[in-house]
Amino acid sequence: ALLRRLGLSLLLLLPPLAAVLSPKEEPTLRLTALSLLDSLLSAEGFLAAPEWAEMGEHVLAAMLLPNAVWRAGKPAEHVRLASYSCVQKLLSADAISGEQLGAHMGGALPLLVAGGGDGKNETR
Repeated sequence: ALLRRLGLSLLLLLPPLAAVLSPKEEPTLRLTALSLLDSLLSAEGFLAAPEWAEMGEHVLAAMLLPNAVWRAGKPAEHVRLASYSCVQKLLSADAISGEQLGAHMGGALPLLVAGGGDGKNETR
C-alpha cells in the first residue's frame, strides 16, 4: 500500500531484491528479502502488472531456485522454505507461463522434489 501511495512501481523492487537474494549473501538477509518477495507476490495487482510477464521467469530462475538448493543449517533451511513458499505462490497464481516454467524444469524439478522430502509439512 505504501508503494502505491508513493506512485512507485512494485517491479522497481525486483533488481535490488535479486542482488540481495544471491546465495553468497547471509541467510538472514536472504530470508528477509524472501519474506518481502512473498508479501509482494500476495499483494493485489503485483502479478497483474504489465512488466511481470518479462520479470516472472527471472524471479523464478535467478531469485528463487538458487535459494531452494539444500544447504546445511537451520538458517539455510528457513531460506529454502521461504523460497518454496514463493515458488508455490508463483505456480498457484499462474504467474509464469508454461513455456517459461518448462525452460527451467531441468533445474527446478529436482529442487522441488527434494523439498518434498525435507521432513517439513510446509514443503509437502
